[in-house]
Amino acid sequence: MILVPEIETIVLLVPRTGSTSLLRAVMSRYSKAKHLFHHMEADGVPQECAHWRKVGVVRHPIDRLWSFFKHFYSDHGVSFNEWLAMSHDVLMQRPEFHLHRMFRLRHAIPENRKSQWYYIRPDLGTVHYSYKDLCLLHRDLDITDHVPPERLNASDPTSVPELTPDARHIIKTLHGWDMENC
Repeated sequence: MILVPEIETIVLLVPRTGSTSLLRAVMSRYSKAKHLFHHMEADGVPQECAHWRKVGVVRHPIDRLWSFFKHFYSDHGVSFNEWLAMSHDVLMQRPEFHLHRMFRLRHAIPENRKSQWYYIRPDLGTVHYSYKDLCLLHRDLDITDHVPPERLNASDPTSVPELTPDARHIIKTLHGWDMENC
């Protein structure tokens, strides 16, 4: 979460949606911007900024979860389909992440089961931008000249494996909002 007083805007940083590049661009453009937490849901906005505009990015859930899996779980001896369908690990709540300011989440839901709705919270008025249309968010935040030419912290762009019926069920039942809004 980035607070940008100059434009009274809160930028919500959803994991694996280009948040590192977005963070760097916003911080280089706005000198008074404050990076509170890297990944915090919209209902964690400080009360004194609750009336500010909130924005965030929604990525296709399969692509985002594949990126998340490759970044955090690919060397854990499970397949993407197994992780997607069966994991109940709340990575961000593990002791090694607990003290790190990057991970302060209010909703301890395993990432494979956590819709981006929890980060964005459109019911709280957050405007969401599609990951495929990041240039619109860059323009609206006036950071176009500050965006790094290459994505930072990007995972290997290998293609997503075909989903098993159990994995497809998880996407359909838990990530429906994401599918409709990416």
